[in-house]
Amino acid sequence: MPSDAVRAYVIPLILLVALLPSAAVTSGDPLPLRKGESKTADASVVASWDHYKDYWELTDLLQRLNCTFPSLADLRSIGKSVQGRELWVIRLTNENLTWTRPRVLFVGYHHAREFISAEVPLYIAWHLLNNYAKNETIRGLLDSRELYIIPAVNPDGFAAATANNWHRKNLQPIDDDDDGRIDEDPPDDENGNGEIEILAREDGSFVRYEGKDDDGDDQYNEDWPGGVDLNRNYAYGWGDPDVVSGSTNPFNEDYIGASSFSEPETRSLRDFVLQTKPAIAISYHSGTSLILYPWGYTFRSAPHREILRWIAERMRDSLRYPARQSSNLYTTSGSWDDWMYAEGGTLSFTIEVYGDDSSFRTVPAGEGLVWLGGIGAFFNPRRRRSRSLPGGSFPAFSLWVGTRS
Repeated sequence: MPSDAVRAYVIPLILLVALLPSAAVTSGDPLPLRKGESKTADASVVASWDHYKDYWELTDLLQRLNCTFPSLADLRSIGKSVQGRELWVIRLTNENLTWTRPRVLFVGYHHAREFISAEVPLYIAWHLLNNYAKNETIRGLLDSRELYIIPAVNPDGFAAATANNWHRKNLQPIDDDDDGRIDEDPPDDENGNGEIEILAREDGSFVRYEGKDDDGDDQYNEDWPGGVDLNRNYAYGWGDPDVVSGSTNPFNEDYIGASSFSEPETRSLRDFVLQTKPAIAISYHSGTSLILYPWGYTFRSAPHREILRWIAERMRDSLRYPARQSSNLYTTSGSWDDWMYAEGGTLSFTIEVYGDDSSFRTVPAGEGLVWLGGIGAFFNPRRRRSRSLPGGSFPAFSLWVGTRS
């Protein structure tokens, strides 16, 4: 993995300590805090970071963190996905201290194919809890703040994107081709190499995804499982016809849904945010290497643009990735960060942690056609061991807590 990509995953939590005053900037009613005997002095939770976890591995790790650190961690569900999976949030704070503290929210995995976007917030929770007793900066952070971490907004996506590396949306059943049947003709891994490839002409123009005519209608892959693009389903700017990304066509990968907050995943996050009112929030994505801030739906400046830009530039100084207004990448409707800022009252940021154009490869298919593969590696670093962290942990999750790993 290139060194600049490794730097991109260094999450500047120390910045949040400096940015937020000891009194909450924006904070909802205090949530109940448990009091319990601290077991943090010699506690630790073993976790593997050499592969991308599925939903059940993610759940298991969160539950073990919750049980091992009873006075620092509090795990609960904020709702359920389309298929009934829990949307977990883990709160990290010193629960023996009962006064109201500023709240910071980390959100991951809106888009199913971006596995790295779930691993990063999950790693943050694991690293902070395992090192609370050993690191003065982490101890100061959890003593003076409440951190809320939602590793996966799209928990149904793990299985869907493992079967089809292109899958982006949630699993809301939709009749994409209007034939009265639902999700009956998905792409298929015909050659058994573990990924869905694209058949294209040698000039790069698209022909079709890899797959069979599952429903016998002489069309290929016209009715995928799901769904709705969760990061186009929030209410603010939803359905704006002038944006680049935000489609009303259910087949398109940026389909906005039948209405804003039509999906149980986005409704659950909305209700949680309006209850907790975090001061700052960061959402993780992959596909490029950028730090983004509102607005995304328009090129106009947000009312607090100078504050947003200043914070983004401090993150830029740490991550060494460009910082810019989101619409300068492309305009979007119904995005998480626009809604968080406009209606959630939160200074919101998106960190795009990774993208690798060199991952794509072509294999001749004859008659002027090629198979294009490598989409999984475009969004997610290839799995490998590294000596950069104890135990050979994956270097992508190095965390800046005062000094660089």
